[in-house]
Amino acid sequence: MSENKFLKCTCAQCAGHIEFPADGIGQTVPCPHCGWPTELALAPPPETSARSPHSLKWIIAGVVILMVGIVGVASALVLAQKVLRKPRGDRGPASAGSRLARTNAGSGLVPGSAKPTTLINDFAVSEVKVVKTTNTTLVYASGTIRNEAGNQRFGVTVEIDLFDSAGHKIGSTKDHNRDVIEPRGTWTFRALLVQKNVASAQVSAIREQQ
Repeated sequence: MSENKFLKCTCAQCAGHIEFPADGIGQTVPCPHCGWPTELALAPPPETSARSPHSLKWIIAGVVILMVGIVGVASALVLAQKVLRKPRGDRGPASAGSRLARTNAGSGLVPGSAKPTTLINDFAVSEVKVVKTTNTTLVYASGTIRNEAGNQRFGVTVEIDLFDSAGHKIGSTKDHNRDVIEPRGTWTFRALLVQKNVASAQVSAIREQQ
């Protein structure tokens, strides 16, 4: 003799739990709790959660990724603000020219000269160039001097030694300035050359009228 299988259901009126034999399914009996007639039926299966463990894991992973992205964006913004706050150097042509002027002043360059100058009798002397004039046979020794003294200079004479291509001295020439040269003022001298084979020239002395 087999044992009867008991099932469970709930009362349709009071929702009380009722236990009954399996062969009683479909019968209408009084509820033992409230006495209300209720039909014996299988209890509906429990509702499963809409969110499975797998979906919960994906949600957590998404939240973590979102937080990492927010932190990365915030870090990038902070770095960009630091870069923008750094002082920017002047990049315009005017500032470049002023920097060049300061460099020339600090290195003792006469404006227009590309090489360091020498100092003779408190005059900064540029490189002397042998210049041929256009459409003539005239040749000059030309250069620039600057008054480095703190006072005016009067009657300045520049004496220039002349050399051939082998570096041998072949003569000399001079140029005289009748004007006043102010402190930090410049004078571009231009001495005529009578020798025909002058390859280079160099200032040998600068004299001032006493």
